[in-house]
Amino acid sequence: MKLFEQFGLNPDWLKKGSGPMYLRTEQGYVPTDVSVGMVCEDSAKYGGQDAKNLTVSVYSAGFAGNGDQIPVGRLSIPLSYAAPGLQVYRVDGTGMEPYILKNAFVGIDSTHKHVASGELYGVRLPYEGLVIKRAFVDTQNNKLILRSENPNHPEVSVPLEGYEQHIVGRVSWVMQKL
Repeated sequence: MKLFEQFGLNPDWLKKGSGPMYLRTEQGYVPTDVSVGMVCEDSAKYGGQDAKNLTVSVYSAGFAGNGDQIPVGRLSIPLSYAAPGLQVYRVDGTGMEPYILKNAFVGIDSTHKHVASGELYGVRLPYEGLVIKRAFVDTQNNKLILRSENPNHPEVSVPLEGYEQHIVGRVSWVMQKL
């Protein structure tokens, strides 16, 4: 009980390895046998990786005439969503609807530029800026095919040679209101 009183360590976690490592509630110690609906807890008190956050810059996915990326805001993301090479964009278009909605936040791993067919990538296109597309390698026609989920948006292709210059990175997560 001293470990609970001093550090907030959960006795059930110490004894059985069940429940959160840290446990501090208004009622004090609540055993894990208690119905989950009876206890409302703040996960940030436990220090889990998803309870900690990081504030990152958000960029517009739209076309910037000079090519410079200017932050349009900041977003607090779970620490587990952060990674080296992470770039966060706010989606300006409807090309990936109904899966990725306009104004969604998209995390792109800029260290992952090698295309695996069928996966989602952030792609920089002339006159459009950054778009999110499903990419497919077409070796027979020597091109990279970029598809939207929305049928109102046409399929786009870029030459397979030098396609890396268009790829910003692979989409690793999406945050959006439904």
